[in-house]
Amino acid sequence: AVTAHKLAYFGEGSGPIWLDNLKCDGSEPDLFNCTHPGVGIENCDHSDDAGVECVVTCDDIVCQNGGTCNDGVCTCPFGYGDYFCQTVTVPVRLVGGNGYSSGRVEVFYESQWGTV
Repeated sequence: AVTAHKLAYFGEGSGPIWLDNLKCDGSEPDLFNCTHPGVGIENCDHSDDAGVECVVTCDDIVCQNGGTCNDGVCTCPFGYGDYFCQTVTVPVRLVGGNGYSSGRVEVFYESQWGTV
């Protein structure tokens, strides 16, 4: 991420808060590998939902796993969620921003979307 936002910068989510008090160093393959007290263990509400702004482009690379590049952005099939449609263990989406490079961070866990 270029910029990390807190305090529901992109609006408050609803439903479960899957991850709280995340500590990431950037080398983790997904958010669940960051240090945290446990999935679903939280002491906050949706006014604390996290958001990000990223710089993303697929103009110089190939979208993988059936993804397509449109205006510099990979559109990926469900289950392939990083910028270039690589296999991910935890699907992630951005909500309330522009949909592909900014928004509230949500993860798919136990068959439902929840916030960070």
